Amino acid sequence: MAESTRYAVLGLVAREPTHGYALYAEIERWPLPDALRPGRSTVYRHLDRLSEAGHIAPHDVVATAASRHPERTIYAATPSGVAEFDRHARTMPVSFDDLCLRLSTARPEDLPLLADYAAHLERASLSRFQEWSLMGDPRSLVQRGAPWRTVVQTLVARTQAADVASLATILGDLRAELEALNEHAPAQER
Repeated sequence: MAESTRYAVLGLVAREPTHGYALYAEIERWPLPDALRPGRSTVYRHLDRLSEAGHIAPHDVVATAASRHPERTIYAATPSGVAEFDRHARTMPVSFDDLCLRLSTARPEDLPLLADYAAHLERASLSRFQEWSLMGDPRSLVQRGAPWRTVVQTLVARTQAADVASLATILGDLRAELEALNEHAPAQER
């Protein structure tokens, strides 16, 4: 998930030059589970690494009233940073959590891709649900003398099947919403 967070930071800087504290404050407002929300030190670590990689660069320094931090460095994305963010935006998310982070930094032109990604994850979830639903009843497997490993895997699969079915529904709703947003996004932003 660290790579997804790094690209989320890059995406925010690419959208608008900003400083680390403002980035952290923005991420804190995201409606993400705490497990996905990076800490302040993680945000600053990503800024350092993105700067070292040449994807962002100091753009300006602003004075603040804070006594501990009288100046804040404003970072802007470099052309290579924008290209790197664009490249990442065109790769398939590795998980639903990765998709959620990408949504947080989405641009209007990303909407068709995000809808495709949601559809792909939706199909994968439905396929997994169908596969797990066909695994059978753990009790009947025990009665037939199936290996214990198979019984336990079947029990876990049945338990997970409900979560996967819910995720498929969520992804389907998300896909439909992204498609609707894309239809209504101003043409110049797509």
